[in-house]
Amino acid sequence: MAVDTVTGVNLTIFDPVLKDLYLGKIQEQINYKTVLLKIISRDEESVSGRAAVISIHTAGSEAVCAIGSGGFLVDPANQSHATTRIPTMQLYGRILIDGPVIAASRNDPGAFTTAVDAEVKGMIKDVKRDMNRQLFSDGGGRLARITAGAVSTTQTVDSPGGFMPTFATIGKNSNGGKYLRPGMLVAIFPNAAGAGSGFQVTSILTVTQATSAAAATFTTASITTTTGDFLVRASRAGLVSSTDQKSTAIGKEIMGLRGIIADSNPGSEGPGTPGTAFQRGAGGGLQNIVVSGNAFWTSFVNDGGGALRSLNLDIMQEAQNQADILGDGEIKLIVTTHAVALRKYAGLLTVNKRFVNKMELDGGFKALEFNEIPLVWDKDAPPGYMWFLDKDTFAIYRMSDFFWLDQDGAVLARLADKDAFQATLALYADLGTTSRNRHAVLEDLDES
Repeated sequence: MAVDTVTGVNLTIFDPVLKDLYLGKIQEQINYKTVLLKIISRDEESVSGRAAVISIHTAGSEAVCAIGSGGFLVDPANQSHATTRIPTMQLYGRILIDGPVIAASRNDPGAFTTAVDAEVKGMIKDVKRDMNRQLFSDGGGRLARITAGAVSTTQTVDSPGGFMPTFATIGKNSNGGKYLRPGMLVAIFPNAAGAGSGFQVTSILTVTQATSAAAATFTTASITTTTGDFLVRASRAGLVSSTDQKSTAIGKEIMGLRGIIADSNPGSEGPGTPGTAFQRGAGGGLQNIVVSGNAFWTSFVNDGGGALRSLNLDIMQEAQNQADILGDGEIKLIVTTHAVALRKYAGLLTVNKRFVNKMELDGGFKALEFNEIPLVWDKDAPPGYMWFLDKDTFAIYRMSDFFWLDQDGAVLARLADKDAFQATLALYADLGTTSRNRHAVLEDLDES
């Protein structure tokens, strides 16, 4: 019998006996880079109780006058101050691990990493990633807006973060699904004055990012939406009534650049009528101060009035100038999107035959240079915006760094009557500023 006609032991036959060779650590497939979160300073000393209470100088004395010989001396006046209150918002992340999984993954031959180690480290990165997204918003929690209401398993969305209008020419850069990911629990909330009822919670199954001017889509179980409804994060399924709003992110997220560097109260802008539900705090002001009657409590805003316009060096220079003119602001950081920084701004320098000077910041972040100011790009920045920041007036005010709830003496707590363990990561913090008029923003920038 010829040897080549005999069926010997091959890989298929021997496969049940073979072991898999685990090659080192898990290879990361998720972009966890959080540029803005790492650049902004932290302040724990100013936080007392549940907030940071800071006194700010709002106006000088106008008891100044040139007079003639024998004239009356000017009537005395005084300096003006106000108290701003930066609250601590509550951000949580939670993990749950079965006991048998912990046992099966306790050593290297059994798994790439232990289940506890993977979940703990992964949750820390996931919370930081979502916090970085929040740092670009206005504390209202909006993720996207329903473009066309329907009773369907497929829904279309635009306006990432609830801000960017539907610009047909901006293409995929205005993708409404920018902040959506499969597995998210989101509440569909009515675009109205915030009556607080009628919302529903659904889980996102898939997200399709638009590659043209078409709106992004996401799939879910069949739900009913109305054009203009907003999507926000929810903590669990089964939330349906107005009393359940406390378990959604509506008006409860960390304050971000869009709420601080503006000429209006946070949560009051966006497509449609966002409503008071998306405003944080009584009166809808920023840090206990409203815009009306307080001209010092606004930033310089240069927008296109809802129409896209091209970035140019002149409006960038104007933004820097106005921060200096209005509030003695010293711009030390410019933040925008990849498209605006690496295509539009870098392209301007090339066209004007200027040298594209690159910088490297602490933490290894790359930056371009504008008037010796670092210009960085962040994946979480909403399209069409460029922020000019006086970093010295910004801080993340927090009670402490991220921590695991362990008041009962254990980070991993066993569930009652189950072979399973849970742990909760927490952060009590908020982004705040001591001077709103020392910053500036360019809006409605064309990224197409």
